[in-house]
Amino acid sequence: MRSRSELCLLQDSDNNTILILLSDLRPPTMSPYCAPDPDFMGAALRMARLYFERYPFILDWSNSQGKTALHTSALKGNEELVRVCTHSLSTTTDLHTPRTDAVRLRGGL
Repeated sequence: MRSRSELCLLQDSDNNTILILLSDLRPPTMSPYCAPDPDFMGAALRMARLYFERYPFILDWSNSQGKTALHTSALKGNEELVRVCTHSLSTTTDLHTPRTDAVRLRGGL
């Protein structure tokens, strides 16, 4: 069981979790002053997977606008994070929320 103070650290002032913030992430723009990181998005996806492994229950947490990481990543076109979120749902079969039930009805779980 996580302490209340630890759970409070999982969201920012707008109730965004790290997964929601990562879903909105874009590679940095090209700059003549620094070389681009070829694995920038790969690092973000690895971070999302590690974060989900540690805190699987945050997948259903929404921000102050009512959006989850799956909503935000789908809206922003972040297909890889959508796959991470939906794969995480398929491996977490004990979650019973309206969203997971809808995915199950569509044959995703």
